[in-house]
Amino acid sequence: MCAVSFSLLMSSPAFTIPKLTDLSFPHLNTSAALHLGSQGVSYMSGREGMSQEYHRKFSEYKQAAQAGKPDAQYSLAVAYEYGMGVSKNEALALQWYQKSAKQNYVNAQSRLGLAYSKGQLGLKANIHASDAWFDKAAANKQGHREMLNRMQ
Repeated sequence: MCAVSFSLLMSSPAFTIPKLTDLSFPHLNTSAALHLGSQGVSYMSGREGMSQEYHRKFSEYKQAAQAGKPDAQYSLAVAYEYGMGVSKNEALALQWYQKSAKQNYVNAQSRLGLAYSKGQLGLKANIHASDAWFDKAAANKQGHREMLNRMQ
């Protein structure tokens, strides 16, 4: 990976804090919450329906992840990393990211590249491991275009 692409990728906020739409919860209609006034603010901050929805979806994703689905494994890892529907647990997040990445799921490969580059998820910073995961993500045909778009 060239130094310019790597530095752009590292500075991208999309890799440090995922957007709700990136978390594989496609059926959540967060735009509807914006039309609910103060109730919508509570909903979006997780005080009412959102935390319950995360908990419900967590159970569904856990079943699919245990069945070996890489997108569900990635979603479960994100849930563990950020405490969405479950208590935060970086060790379990790392475990699920690794399972997903080994099945060539580009988002998980990219997340591991970032984790190794910045020493996150309990990992020690390791530029060689970081480069290896970013290279795998870039080579992955399913996510190659998405990877390139995130680098821009």
